[in-house]
Amino acid sequence: MVEEKILTQDQGHMVQQLQEQAVSEHFPFLVFLRNPNSVSKYLFFSVYAERRRYWSKLKRTIVTFDTVKKTLSCRCSSGKRTCAHKTAIKWYLFQEHKDMLTSELTDLSDEENDSENVRLTQEVTQNEKRKLDYIQRHKRYPVTKSIDIPHLNDITEIIPSEKTCVQCRDKLTRVVLVNRHGKAVLKNKVIHDISVYNKVCSKCGMEYRYQEWSDGLHNYDDSTFIGFDACHLIRAGLQNHVAISRTINMLADTLDENLRLHDLTNAYLMFEALTEHSYSFYCYLCGFYPTTIVMDGIRKTCFRHAVSDMVAPADFTELPETVDMDSFWKKVEQELISPGVRHGKHFPLLIIFVDETHY
Repeated sequence: MVEEKILTQDQGHMVQQLQEQAVSEHFPFLVFLRNPNSVSKYLFFSVYAERRRYWSKLKRTIVTFDTVKKTLSCRCSSGKRTCAHKTAIKWYLFQEHKDMLTSELTDLSDEENDSENVRLTQEVTQNEKRKLDYIQRHKRYPVTKSIDIPHLNDITEIIPSEKTCVQCRDKLTRVVLVNRHGKAVLKNKVIHDISVYNKVCSKCGMEYRYQEWSDGLHNYDDSTFIGFDACHLIRAGLQNHVAISRTINMLADTLDENLRLHDLTNAYLMFEALTEHSYSFYCYLCGFYPTTIVMDGIRKTCFRHAVSDMVAPADFTELPETVDMDSFWKKVEQELISPGVRHGKHFPLLIIFVDETHY
């Protein structure tokens, strides 16, 4: 393993010492916790811990291996740090499941990173980008106000409809359970404990999730689902000057449920980003595509200041005089879709905003 650069020599000694200590105290060093549900994408391991801490009351810790993203997580440390327990699981996987440690082995590296943002490996970022592009291109919603969804009242599981991979044209035979407790918020009820499945291409690793408008159910993050009827209610509220939060709070009171405002707001914004609206802005003088748009000034932001005294940030680049409207709005849509695809995190490639603190 050292020769193949899976572990360093120091990491190997660290695991050996931990194993020897477990043997001396008559503890099993590593136990694979078998999941009765064979379609789960997670593998769980119980690993000996040398001390009793808040995360190891019985001198053991749980290490989780994500077979799709190829990442390890341990209760003793954050995802940015490595530890003896994660290293032990790398050793176990190399011995027992070497097929899982192929070209995606770099995803297991948990080297320290001082950045405030969570480090993502290039491969994971590429997979997320492919998923985002696929949803934005092929999973658009039509503009409609009436979708019959009576069958959703008895829904117990959600599975994507794709049968072949759009990247390599292979059949999608691998079905992975990603959530046992999905929640669907409809206008007249809330459905709990929905089993949510994804499909994964065995050849290229492309992930497919449920995103079907014909069922009248919008998938936000494989955990929160919102019915088209609830989305249309929120839209009608906005068109009548009722804030999104107020409509969601009214739904919560009517349904007598505890609804997460942040998740449902982002779910609704993602729903609108995927809806194929027909924009019909028209200027009576300039037509559909005016060359100049004048915005009304806000007096509170106006002050006397010499332009020569204004210093731009060091990393500031001049913006182009012409803007590709289609490309710009595509990035706006991606900004609204990405939190659902990346579980609350925005995509790091989208719209550039100038830091106003430098002015």
